[in-house]
Amino acid sequence: MNFCLYRWTGGGEREVERGGERGCEFFEAPENGNVIYDPVNRTVGSTATFSCSSGYVLSGNAHLECLETKVWNATNDVSCAQENYCDVTLVQVDNADVTLDQSTLVFGTVATISCSSGNVPIDGTREIQRSCLGNGDWSDGSLTCIPSDACRNPPEIENASRDVKLYYANGERLLYSCNPGYASISNSSLQCVDGNWTEANIRCKAVQCPALDTPVNGRKDGSGTGYNDRVEFSCDQGLSLHGESVLTCQGDGTWSADVPECTGSCDSTDLPYGDVNEDERTVQVIPLRELVGTLTRNGGYIRVKCPEGYEHRGSRYMKCQEGEWMPYRRPSLPGRPPLCINV
Repeated sequence: MNFCLYRWTGGGEREVERGGERGCEFFEAPENGNVIYDPVNRTVGSTATFSCSSGYVLSGNAHLECLETKVWNATNDVSCAQENYCDVTLVQVDNADVTLDQSTLVFGTVATISCSSGNVPIDGTREIQRSCLGNGDWSDGSLTCIPSDACRNPPEIENASRDVKLYYANGERLLYSCNPGYASISNSSLQCVDGNWTEANIRCKAVQCPALDTPVNGRKDGSGTGYNDRVEFSCDQGLSLHGESVLTCQGDGTWSADVPECTGSCDSTDLPYGDVNEDERTVQVIPLRELVGTLTRNGGYIRVKCPEGYEHRGSRYMKCQEGEWMPYRRPSLPGRPPLCINV
């Protein structure tokens, strides 16, 4: 006995299966969409047509056919996405024109991008096409166009560097800079002329600093005069170094400082007054009295005090500075010469 089985489709249609004549697989209608079978029993040769509700766009196989093997000719991958509009500014390219195949920027719209007149692509691809997708994005694709008289790929110069750009306009100059430790001994730039670079005549030579003298009563360790070479200085025993102890050859061919000097110690006999007490490191300041001398290194101090019956005025310390005695009070304030007043 034959029988009929009715089943409602997602679109409100009824499908019919006759007993013993089961057809291809039944598909539910996609969300926000519909499916229509023709004929409804999905037997061999039947079709399934998918569509989306207003405001939605279909993605996937919109039409399927039931084969003799009772399977559909393709996979059911249909979905309905809310319709979005694409932004044409996202496919606009410098030095290129954009042409659309329809006036509305909805799903499926194709934008053709090609280099405008007087411009050429950098990779030989003269135009590309990008499609508006259901989510409002454009399909992948890129095109770069530059003026036909521009220059690219400037020559590399040994021991020199330059700015890196996609292209250089006609008439533009490209400046090279010698690397640290090198100096230019020729022209330092090229020019783009009608798509070609002028002849490269740029050379950078390693810099050399002048040889350094050994300070009087001192020593020099190191003799290099090339970039970043270092020379160290020291003084003979009893003398102090005035200046930088280490000099470095700089990128411009000059040393980081002048050669230092070796200065002597101070002799207490140079004081205009006083006696030196070796144990207490003090000076008895007595006007016009002959002194018994002792050496004090540069930067050292001695304390000054007056003998009994004299009142002290001025600094209480003397500092050995560059081989001379100087009154000293505090680093920020100059001292006054010490005096002993007979009271």
